[in-house]
Amino acid sequence: MTKKILALLLALTMLFAVMAGCGSKEETAPVEESAPVEESAPAEEPVPEEPAPEEPAPEEGEDLTPGEEVGENVFQIAESGTTIEYPITDDELTFVLWKAMNPHFAQMISSFEENICLDYIQEQTGVNLDFIEPSEQTSSEQFNLMIASGDYPDLMDCTGYSGGGLSACYADEVIYELTDLIAEHAPDYWAAVENSNDATMRSLKDDEGNMLCVYTINNVYFVERGLETRNDWLEELGLPIPKTVDQLYETMLAFKAEYNTPKTFNIDANGVIDYVVGAWGISGLNSYLEDGKVVSSLTNPALKDYTTFIHNMYVDGLIDPEFYNSPMGPNSNAVNDLTGFWFGMADAFSSDKAMAKDPDFDAIGIGAITMNEGDTYHFGDLPTMTGRANLSISTCCEEPEKCMEFINWFFTSDGYMVANYGMEGESFTYNEDGEPVYTDLIANNPDGFNKVNAKVVYAFWNIIPFYNAQDALLYTFEGREVESIEVWTNMEYDQKLPTLSYTVDESAEYSNLSTEISTYVEQEFLKFVVGDLEINDENWNAFVDQIKAMGIDRQVEMEQVAYERYLAR
Repeated sequence: MTKKILALLLALTMLFAVMAGCGSKEETAPVEESAPVEESAPAEEPVPEEPAPEEPAPEEGEDLTPGEEVGENVFQIAESGTTIEYPITDDELTFVLWKAMNPHFAQMISSFEENICLDYIQEQTGVNLDFIEPSEQTSSEQFNLMIASGDYPDLMDCTGYSGGGLSACYADEVIYELTDLIAEHAPDYWAAVENSNDATMRSLKDDEGNMLCVYTINNVYFVERGLETRNDWLEELGLPIPKTVDQLYETMLAFKAEYNTPKTFNIDANGVIDYVVGAWGISGLNSYLEDGKVVSSLTNPALKDYTTFIHNMYVDGLIDPEFYNSPMGPNSNAVNDLTGFWFGMADAFSSDKAMAKDPDFDAIGIGAITMNEGDTYHFGDLPTMTGRANLSISTCCEEPEKCMEFINWFFTSDGYMVANYGMEGESFTYNEDGEPVYTDLIANNPDGFNKVNAKVVYAFWNIIPFYNAQDALLYTFEGREVESIEVWTNMEYDQKLPTLSYTVDESAEYSNLSTEISTYVEQEFLKFVVGDLEINDENWNAFVDQIKAMGIDRQVEMEQVAYERYLAR
């Protein structure tokens, strides 16, 4: 990939300074009262070339200038006023990590202990890692049993904690509050947070200002998942890339007629098509923002029109007649010529083409569908620069300060390289410009591993919170992948409701309301789509009246209060 293409992608990032801070179970001072983070070179030894001086961060809403080459795979985050000495102990120190084994990862490794970087990590940090590795299928049940036992590992993902997520987990004294711990023992993590943006900062805290989890922080923002279609089919039929609802429908009918696709649009089981449903001015079956206020899609008359659209797709045979119970994934459908529209990932373009039944298979990412050409789609992804592998420190951890220092290592220049690239000479080398580039172990894995998944074996990627070189794989991408990322990222999100949190007192009521309403809505929505219920005024009004009787107004009221707390974080 040329530097020019990468710079254009990085122009989509929205970097502006935010505050961050961190603690234990005691009430802490606001983050802004902590020692400020100075913008300078990293405390750790920089990767080969000395980074150029950082440019001032853009103001909110201001994009980087196209052509401006910012941080091309170079570790560039500000240094805090504190540094951590590594290794962190002269003695042997072991932390236990609860980490569910993703089924995709399980195809490559039987245990995270097989990761090739572990010995080096132990040598540099002085820490051994022991893993508890339930399968994803059994992890929820095993997690609940572990919580009930009162014997917790040092590090674990508690975002799905029953009864209110992280806030409830903290209230039940399962995890530490991390504000002071981060401020004093994770300066490099703090610096990475400062290099993110406002949406990221808000996502790191609960409504009380508590920081209960250490998050993976991405170095840039872009969207790597979106709608795809068959460009080779479009060219064969002389059709343009569809941009409007009508164009989409015409293209689906053409694909169906010419290629006999049984699942022309591969849709999710709930019947809601992301990046399409917003054309009707609603956010699927969820609430959204309208002039700064929370409103429900369920009582918006536009939902009836969208339901009619999906019903017509069902009648015309454009979706799987059993989409609500379909076992096949979108990539399987796409590469076997069963579908013409699906949701895909940028890193899967090359592997999809390699597996495709048709040697002329050519997928292309397309933008969100609008009602009229030139309309703005308002329901894109929020530009949150947090990644996966986010962990809390449990109250059973006997050395939380050292545990935080261990996590911090993955945000130093050395930890950054190991987490993203692995070991020099094996999974990456430096090119003539002094930039790290992947070897074929990752870029073109001989065992057929996906580029991203290969990093779970040959780097320490997505196993523990780290400073994620989100742009690193761009160097292995080609034209289609780059074009698609740019299209997917260039989307407004001003009506998208962020993830909200509820107090312990609110959680039970909100959970009961939302569960009962969503269960009813999904059942009735399916009946409308497949024709068991005719979409007429009488049936639709009865549907809406029942939603109101079940308490949708109270649900929206609670969401509004939670949203206002979110804005005040």
